Amino acid sequence: MGRQDEFTAAWRATRHDPVERLKIARTTTDREVLAIVAPEWFDHDAALELVHAVLGNPVCSGSIAGRYVGHRDAGVRLLLARRSDAHDPTLQVLALDLDDDVRAAARAALDARPVRPMHGV
Repeated sequence: MGRQDEFTAAWRATRHDPVERLKIARTTTDREVLAIVAPEWFDHDAALELVHAVLGNPVCSGSIAGRYVGHRDAGVRLLLARRSDAHDPTLQVLALDLDDDVRAAARAALDARPVRPMHGV
């Protein structure tokens, strides 16, 4: 399957075929295709199987993973807090999470990061 065909299949699956969407999330090696099939940031009730497939895909970036900062499932948020590529703003939100484990993991991740100088100071 060519790249354009994979993009077309991803868009079609996102709109009409949840089984194909899950399959693509598990198997794609293209970060842009994964971004197409990954549930959006406002989808707090996204299917756990799909979210786990996206987060478990080796090409999942911190930007894609950050979509799940508000997911209803604390396990998803905990996976996100433990990602080495999680962005600072994502971890800062998770550091205020209602779940103790999520909050602790995010704070530990932030504490382990090197301190960056502030711009304009």
